[in-house]
Amino acid sequence: MFESVMAETHDISFEIEGKAGIITLDRQHALNAITSDMVDGIAAALDAWEDDERVTRIIIRAVPGRAFSAGGDIRQLYDQAVTGAFDFDFFVREYRLNERIHAYPKPYIAMVDGIVMGGGVGVSYHGSHVVMGDQARFAMPEVGIGFFPDVGASYLLSRLKGPLSVKAGLFIGMTGIRIKAPDAVQLGLASHHVPGEQFDVVVERLCEGGNVDEILADAAIIKQNCALAGDAELIAAAFSQDDPLSMIAALEANGSNAAESIAAKMRAMAPLSLFVANRLVRKGRGLDMRGCMEMEYRLVRSMLTAPDFREGIRAAIIDKDGAPKWQPARLEDVTPEMVDACFADLPEGVPPLW
Repeated sequence: MFESVMAETHDISFEIEGKAGIITLDRQHALNAITSDMVDGIAAALDAWEDDERVTRIIIRAVPGRAFSAGGDIRQLYDQAVTGAFDFDFFVREYRLNERIHAYPKPYIAMVDGIVMGGGVGVSYHGSHVVMGDQARFAMPEVGIGFFPDVGASYLLSRLKGPLSVKAGLFIGMTGIRIKAPDAVQLGLASHHVPGEQFDVVVERLCEGGNVDEILADAAIIKQNCALAGDAELIAAAFSQDDPLSMIAALEANGSNAAESIAAKMRAMAPLSLFVANRLVRKGRGLDMRGCMEMEYRLVRSMLTAPDFREGIRAAIIDKDGAPKWQPARLEDVTPEMVDACFADLPEGVPPLW
């Protein structure tokens, strides 16, 4: 029997079942895009359950559909860009929630199937356990809309496992490529790959109690066919370079179809965003989670108000012409000073995130 711990909305629900506090995203008409109310609801649930002895683990899941969560409410941000009246307090609450999930004292298990991007990553991939189904696709495509990989991507992408390590993080953050479960597990983005049809059984077992690691290990697929393995040498060579121009030059010199495809993806991105993403992932390696979120908060205040974000959304979802006019228009025209300005300290009078 489910026990409600707070008022439900049409977008998200909160229940206790057995030993688990369960958060269910239920906004499939908008691909479960994360809203302000959803952020506040999750934060309140975590507060309520932290000292509740009945709850020994948290599970976040989504109603079945195309997406676990396709990110944030981009159209709302576009409307704010048009008026110039940004709700930066939303990012304060969202980024604080991302860090809270990372540091949460109880197991936090994300059951992810379908698309997961942007804000959806922020409420799932910082948990202690990330379970990806067969239809799960992880992506951080923000450089394609004149923004940057946020919600803690500077922490996640700078700490990937395996021989590619940070080079894979740069590749993911600078191309927006979609990563399937086997690669996510190999890279350490996800802890387990479990067939989607087994999710309900796994959740039921988790609710009954027992050891979380053992329950997930019992259901996980061990043999993994990793798509990135075939391009590992190419990715390593290209993303060992220092900057986007050098990376693209290395790809174009390679001449293979895979290299040309990656180079074309990067050439289509907002030039300034590519340089920002490159520095973001590299800097993230030297910061803890709070430091990463603080850096991203400085970035969000500079990049949301820059012309590329509004133009990227216009081209992608408003006019849908796929022809953004970036400022600057070419990678060759991005200067170190432009990138430095994006990472500048918060404006005077703006309180820090922590």
